[in-house]
This record gives sequence, C-alpha cells and structure tokens, in this order.
Amino acid sequence: VILLVIGVAWASVQITVVGVINQAPAIGAQLLSGLKGLGSWLAHYLQGWGITESDINNSINSFFSSVKTTGATSASSASSTASSIFKATSSNGTLMAKISSALVNGVSSLTGLISSIWSFAFSVFIGAMLLFYLLTDFERIMHWIGDHLGVAPDVGEGLIDDVSGALRDYFKGTTITAVVVALGIGLGLWIMKVPLVIPIMIVTFLTAYIPFFGALISSVFACLIALGSGGITSALIALIIVLVAQNVLQAIINAKFMGDSLDLHPIVVLAITIIGSIFGGLLGTMLAAPMLAMVLRARRRLMALRQTDE
Repeated sequence: VILLVIGVAWASVQITVVGVINQAPAIGAQLLSGLKGLGSWLAHYLQGWGITESDINNSINSFFSSVKTTGATSASSASSTASSIFKATSSNGTLMAKISSALVNGVSSLTGLISSIWSFAFSVFIGAMLLFYLLTDFERIMHWIGDHLGVAPDVGEGLIDDVSGALRDYFKGTTITAVVVALGIGLGLWIMKVPLVIPIMIVTFLTAYIPFFGALISSVFACLIALGSGGITSALIALIIVLVAQNVLQAIINAKFMGDSLDLHPIVVLAITIIGSIFGGLLGTMLAAPMLAMVLRARRRLMALRQTDE
C-alpha cells in the first residue's frame, strides 16, 4: 500500500506538472487568443450601448498611460532613494557592514530552507512508519485504544469502529466520486477536443478531496484551458459540463456510496471546511468534514447507549 501511494503520487505529479510545463507555450498562446476573442466580443457588446471602439481604445490608452507614468515616477523615486542610501552608506563607512549583513541574512535564509526540507523529509519518514504499523497491527492498536477510552471495553471498541468506519467510508466515497466526476469532465472535454484533458482530470481528482474549494479550483482550471483553445463558446460549454458533473453526478454518487458516513448539511460542511483551513491549513481543509462526521457518529452511539441504560 505504501508503494502504491508513492507510485500514485509520483504519477500524478508527472502527468500534471510535466504535462503542463511541456505545453506551457501552447497554453499561453491559447489563453491570449481566448482573451483577444473575449475582448472583441465585449467591444461588440458595448457598441450596442453606444460606446464606440475609439472610446474603448482611448480609455485603455489612458489607463496604460497612467500606469506607465506612475511606474516611471516610482522607478525614478526608487532610483533616487537607492542613490541616497548608497551615498549615505559610502560616506559613513558602513557599506561593507550592510553587505555583510545581507550575506548573513542570505546564509540564514538558506539554513532555514535546508532545515525545512529536512523537517519535511523526516515527517514523511515518520508518516510512512506509522502507516506501516497501522497496516500490520491495525486490529491490535484499535483494540488497545478502545480499552483506554475510560468506558467499558465493548463500548470503547464500538466507538473505535464507528470513527474508523466513518473515516474509511468518507474517503472511499470521496474517491469513487472523484473518479466518476473526473471521467465525466474528461469525456466531455475530450469530445470538445480541449487539450490537456489528462491533466484536467488529474487536477479534478486530486482537488475533489477539498470540499467546495477543490471543485472551484478544478472548474476554473478547466474553463481557462477551454477558453484558450476554443474561445468563449468552448469555455461556456466546458463550464456547463463542469457544473453538471460537479453537481448532478456528484450528488448521485454521494447519495449511493457515501450513505450516512457524512450526514452533514452542505452549509455545515462549508463552515467546518473554512474553520479547518484556518486552524489546520490544507490538511485541516481535507480532514475537517470527516473528523466532524467521526465525532457525530461516536455521539450517536453514546446517545443510543444512554437511552438503552435509561
């Protein structure tokens, strides 16, 4: 399983990153072409409101002229400031001290980068070891945890089964949903002859583990690629395909495979996802909803036991 996880991660990076980098010039050309077509459509639409093309061009030229003037002024000011700083440091003999300080800061930043890389590698190693022991001794570990929850052993084991089952069911359902949605979007875009269908499918699959925001990211990515390849018409068709897949297909698959493993209102999922992102970053964003489902499932068991005792 560990080797399978590593292989899937490596293949995803290769297909997505390498595919996008290799076709970056084509993507840039398609995006420029799509934006140019969008500008022509917008100009034609504005002409219907009495705004001529010359008015649009004058407004654009005025905007860029103001930006250029502001940029030139800022550059001149920055140059004057840099010259003043250089003169000041040269006059009082502290120029070498400034350079030494900059070198020290650079070495410190490099040391921090190396330390971060080492910490990441060590964390990956620890995570792999924990995964190995969970795979080999799962039943014994779960039985030990259930016996040390401060409740009866059978109740503790039932709680462990509930929370682990909720987590397992959630990610199983999310994975099946992600595969179906990615295939649906990929098939629709392939029929439209949109390039980079495989990277779009991979991005859709990977971002499906982030509720709400992942769908938004993958949708924007797919629509931008369609806009660059076929213009605004293709982008709108791609948007329709994405909306149908992300809403209709996802709702059907979730209802069939997720069952009661989550049992949360979409507003609750959105709120807990935002809270998880604030306190836990990307990992908190992915785990907030299943963790809440685990807590609620454990609560239901405790409430049922309490009613039985009463």
